[in-house]
Amino acid sequence: GDRIGIIGPNGAGKTTLIRCLLGETACDAGCHRIGAAVSVGHYHQTHEHLDLALTVVDYLKRHVPDGLEQSARDLAGAFLFGGLEQDKRLEVLSGGERSRAVLAGLVAGGHNLLVLDEPTNHLDIPSCERLEEALRQYAAPKASRSQRASGGGTLIVITHDRMLLDNLADQLLVFDGDGQVRRFHGTYSELVASEQVASVQPAPAPVSKQARRRPARANKPSDSPGKDKKLARLKTVELEARIIELERQLGDVDRALSDPAVYRDAERVRESTARRETLAATLGPLETEWLRRGGP
Repeated sequence: GDRIGIIGPNGAGKTTLIRCLLGETACDAGCHRIGAAVSVGHYHQTHEHLDLALTVVDYLKRHVPDGLEQSARDLAGAFLFGGLEQDKRLEVLSGGERSRAVLAGLVAGGHNLLVLDEPTNHLDIPSCERLEEALRQYAAPKASRSQRASGGGTLIVITHDRMLLDNLADQLLVFDGDGQVRRFHGTYSELVASEQVASVQPAPAPVSKQARRRPARANKPSDSPGKDKKLARLKTVELEARIIELERQLGDVDRALSDPAVYRDAERVRESTARRETLAATLGPLETEWLRRGGP
């Protein structure tokens, strides 16, 4: 029943911790134990484990409880695969589509523990919202012992997606990037508020659904030492103001890309996608610097 979010800068050890907990990586010290009744569904950042020759429906048939094609198609539709898309092979899917298929299989797979490593990377806004709703149902308290379809699951989520954290996690493991980890009982917004009181500094503006970003490019180390020095000279208030402005611009682009009418104009789609990538690439080093200064 726990809903744990794991946050912190890239390279701090979040994924390594998960691998140690699941026995995929040997611990330097201490021990781990997975209970006999625990069924783990693990979402990796990469998908090397997939049989890419399978179609979306064939892949999901392996995960739905009854193994029926209709159940697999219903699940595919719930995760925004429509019509002919359900019969595409995994090898021809985009990164976001493949992620959706894997996440759909995990949510429907009957696991009582889901461990998700950056699950919203590459997902568009509708896909993020669909995943969020499915995970909310998965982790909701069961109404009764006979209710097996959903609810009662345990979540461990590594993510930079602030909205996903706020809506799902009720406790956090916060990595500071310098080898220290602290446990915070509360939501992401409560963490920001507590740090705002402690530092007497303005917290980042909340991210709306429209402004939600794919965090795949966020918090990557800068390849320009000169750029890092310039960022280090910025005041924290100036840094946060730039982050908020870039998130606002990303929100504008995401709203445009969520409009089905946009996709009737191929040139507009290309321009919007290119602008989004530029904004995300600009935002990444700023967020890295913000996290270095003590942001969650």
